[in-house]
Amino acid sequence: MLGARIKEFRTAVRMTQEELAEKLFVSVGYISEIETGKKTPSLQLLVQIIDLLGCSPNELFEYEEKEDKCEGCSFKNTDNTVSETLELMAKLGPDEKFKVYSYVKDQYFISEAKTKR
Repeated sequence: MLGARIKEFRTAVRMTQEELAEKLFVSVGYISEIETGKKTPSLQLLVQIIDLLGCSPNELFEYEEKEDKCEGCSFKNTDNTVSETLELMAKLGPDEKFKVYSYVKDQYFISEAKTKR
């Protein structure tokens, strides 16, 4: 779960929910809802969180692999990350969707290059 990973990184850098909320200009309650999975941060807020916690998107979205439960998927999924990402992407405009697609494509090619070394 994304919220749990955010909490892991926040506590690892010894930052309180109050400190993170203050730096993001949001309420402590909102941070709590993100960390418990009740709310999902916007892409813009997620980028700010990643920056403040000093982690990469890859690190934040890394989970223990398990089989994907989506019909017809031939890859391993982590948690609900893929399905949640697709749900969020459905709500984005074309420009934002292209940015997400470009990022994922870049990460794929980086991963492929690492495995060929």
